[in-house]
Amino acid sequence: MSNTSSDQELSLEEKGDQLPALNFTLENAQWLLLTLSALVFSVYHIAYGYTYLVNSDQHTIISLCLSVFLMVQLVEADLDVISGKVLFVAKLATSALMLYITYYFVTTYSEMLSRILNYTQMEYMFALVLVVLILLFTYLRYGFFVSGIVVLSVGYAMFGSYIPGTFGHSSITLMRVLERSSLVFDIGLFGFLPGVGAQWIVIFLVYASLLIEFGALQLAIDFGRRMNKHLQSGVPQLAVVTSFVMGSISGSAAANTATTGAVTIPLMKSYGMDGETAAAIESNASSGGQVLPPIMGASAFVMASFLNISYLDVVVGALLPAVIFYLTVSITVYYVSKGYDLSKSDADDEQVLETTQDADQPWYVYLPLLASVLILIYDLGIRQTGPLTAGFHSVISLIGLQLVWNMILMSDRRSALQDYGRNLLVGLQKGAIASAEIMVVLGAIAIFVSMLGSGNIVQELSFLMLGLSGELLFPLLLVAMILSIMFGLGMPTVAAYVVVVVFVAPAVGDLGISEFNTHLFVFYFAILSAITPPVALAAVIASGIAEADFTQVAKKAMIMGAPLFILPYTIIYHPSIAQWGSDTPLTFIYLLATFIAIVTIIHFNIDYNRYVSVGIKTVGVGVLVAIMFWGTSTIQAGGFVLAVLVVVAFHYMERQESATAAPA
Repeated sequence: MSNTSSDQELSLEEKGDQLPALNFTLENAQWLLLTLSALVFSVYHIAYGYTYLVNSDQHTIISLCLSVFLMVQLVEADLDVISGKVLFVAKLATSALMLYITYYFVTTYSEMLSRILNYTQMEYMFALVLVVLILLFTYLRYGFFVSGIVVLSVGYAMFGSYIPGTFGHSSITLMRVLERSSLVFDIGLFGFLPGVGAQWIVIFLVYASLLIEFGALQLAIDFGRRMNKHLQSGVPQLAVVTSFVMGSISGSAAANTATTGAVTIPLMKSYGMDGETAAAIESNASSGGQVLPPIMGASAFVMASFLNISYLDVVVGALLPAVIFYLTVSITVYYVSKGYDLSKSDADDEQVLETTQDADQPWYVYLPLLASVLILIYDLGIRQTGPLTAGFHSVISLIGLQLVWNMILMSDRRSALQDYGRNLLVGLQKGAIASAEIMVVLGAIAIFVSMLGSGNIVQELSFLMLGLSGELLFPLLLVAMILSIMFGLGMPTVAAYVVVVVFVAPAVGDLGISEFNTHLFVFYFAILSAITPPVALAAVIASGIAEADFTQVAKKAMIMGAPLFILPYTIIYHPSIAQWGSDTPLTFIYLLATFIAIVTIIHFNIDYNRYVSVGIKTVGVGVLVAIMFWGTSTIQAGGFVLAVLVVVAFHYMERQESATAAPA
């Protein structure tokens, strides 16, 4: 790859999606160092899945410190000005310091454990450097909100004696803050949250990036295009399928919207759909991908570790709610699409689908991808190996099978090797950068959680929420929903989920609700924050791609996603949907029928003024929801019949309307 003038105009973060030229100049040094660091990061984590070179605590130290090192490389210094040159020197110095801190903590790990709470001044300085850099990069990547609550938690720990009332506690010193955050290896920066990231999340993010570079996005697009030949809503369903699959892998509604939306939104517009609707569809679909097992955007790993249950238990428990979520979005899109003539595009598909591979690839081209996914499912579901081992097997099988397959399918072996090598290196690089960003925010949230342990704020807030709700479940769930959405507005999903569940789970648990169901409840609303104004990050990005008005996109996204805000409550009121038992199949069928009916009432494309007024629609949805939450078993059986009748009635009215409109 040549270092063209257009390359020079890219930011260093944008260059992280490409490979640098082997041009050893000062201007190119930052890009080369970024790529080299990212490749070392990914290769180390893949190798660890086989070799287990060090123990898990030491691995967490290496993973987190290398993540900070990689984030340093993403800071761009403009070498044309004096300040940029100073920044470049500071980057080199910080990089060298981070490498030494990594080496020091790993090699003195056993010694430091033997003298707990008896650390040297240099170790305290290293801890301070780590905390400051974690907060700095959390601020630069995720904004003030995330870093701000971490700083507040540190202030709470250090100045607790000045807080009046029951929230006050004995203050701790800065040295104790550094110990809890960085030097006691079983909590804080090297505790369970970054540990889950190092052990499980990184290997899957690297795997996800390799899947994308080797054609997973194109596979989803090809599948969607084939759907378009058989369904009127085939093109919008492409957005749903692609975004759900990619969202499960990426774990970020924003990143997913930017990646898949760049393809699906222009395609929907080219078929005659307006930009606001296309962007709203993509916003809902991209947000929902994170609920889809087996990866669930990395949150499944954190949830399993948090609850001390197996990863497979999380995947199985989350499966049926995810199916309802997906079908709710898919049926909504089907009904919305009926208002458009999507039979013909005004643009060539090849022009719209600007992907890494040729369109309409034969199915066997994707066999290495499908084989690696089957290996992942086999390892996790049948052999029940750990996620790290399963991730390692999937990565290695994908890398090996893709190489063999490229050599078999392509007559030009040299071009095959070049394409394979480029996709492999870019995938490893992008996976490392995505992993470093997640590891940094996990480190920040780990500091937050460790600081809360210095006082009794969690218990007191739990008592406060119970008091405000009158120890009634539904008001308490409303509070939990509001907190989940509020924190989700400014955080990545996994971080918002952890922060909220720390406060909410004890209070909800006191009312007899399963911990797992409570965690799923919080997780779902953290996801839905991506389409919730005023921030609605997925809608912001989608509206930019669609060149549409954000307010209209957010409004349509909320209307389309309205039934999804009911779904988390069913996980609490119908616990068997996530806790499998003898009544799980009937519960699933009942809930699915009810959600289809709700979607039908809200979105069915008929002349509502003639058939169904807004008031009747509101009452209909309200009755179905009330029966779903508070009805007895007998009443819910009647609710199922009512839901089926609603769907049948609306389709009958549509047929009547079509017959009336048809020419004699």
